[in-house]
Amino acid sequence: MQCSHGKCKGRSSYVQGAEVLSLPAGGAVRAAGAAPRGDAAAGKMLRRGEDAAAKKRLCRGEDAGPRADAGQPVEWHILAVMQGPARDRRRTPKLTLLVDYGEVISRPQPVGTLERMAELTELDEATFLRGYWQHRPSYDLGSSSRDYWSAILDRTVASDDPVLAELVAQDLAGWTRLNRHTLDVLEDVHRGGASLSLLSNAPADLAETIEADQAFAMFDHLIFSARLGVAKPDAAAFQAALDTMGASAADVTFIDDRPDNTAAAAALGIDVIAFTTASRLREELDLRLKR
Repeated sequence: MQCSHGKCKGRSSYVQGAEVLSLPAGGAVRAAGAAPRGDAAAGKMLRRGEDAAAKKRLCRGEDAGPRADAGQPVEWHILAVMQGPARDRRRTPKLTLLVDYGEVISRPQPVGTLERMAELTELDEATFLRGYWQHRPSYDLGSSSRDYWSAILDRTVASDDPVLAELVAQDLAGWTRLNRHTLDVLEDVHRGGASLSLLSNAPADLAETIEADQAFAMFDHLIFSARLGVAKPDAAAFQAALDTMGASAADVTFIDDRPDNTAAAAALGIDVIAFTTASRLREELDLRLKR
């Protein structure tokens, strides 16, 4: 759009971040990319001849010409600030969160879950628990459920064994009870502009279950050790997450309940929150939003 004085022919209509618009008196303030007149994006209106200094700035010091006669159409210059509505120009604190799953977003396994699985295996409880946790790291790193339960039982389990299917189902049920309070906190900060990513030490079966749950639709990335082939607290797991997120360590806040995981993240320069309760998490996030 040209300057209406006719003295700025060929010049850009953008002057120090503002668009110079022209219209006759009574005309509608509307141009491609311009906000409606009532929008906060519309700037100060200057009547022709009333602010010679402004015109000189627009026309590089040239004479602005005579003032419009009374009764003649009045031409206005509108300096429309291009940054958008005022609410968008206010600086909104941005949080980039990397969140653990187990016992942060999920609740602890219900009492009796492991005991019921022990009964299915026909192992005594102590032997079952020892194998359950001893072989869990390889399961989290991508080994199959069949290999995992075969290692616990110390025998090869057929893929179509109904006991295997029941063990997998009970194990998943124990890890997929969600902490609604934590999710409420994360939903609130997400609505406020925070980005969310998940980093979990989780086997493929659990990863698939989480991915199918609509509660995680607000997450930009769901990152699992079974897919990475590396687990927390290994620094490579955090670096893989940062690479996936396209973020630097200094820009991310990591939330986890395990001290070894938060310590490893902090050593990489990642801000950390040691998760205890959802209410405490909200307080920690509020503090960061006020910085």
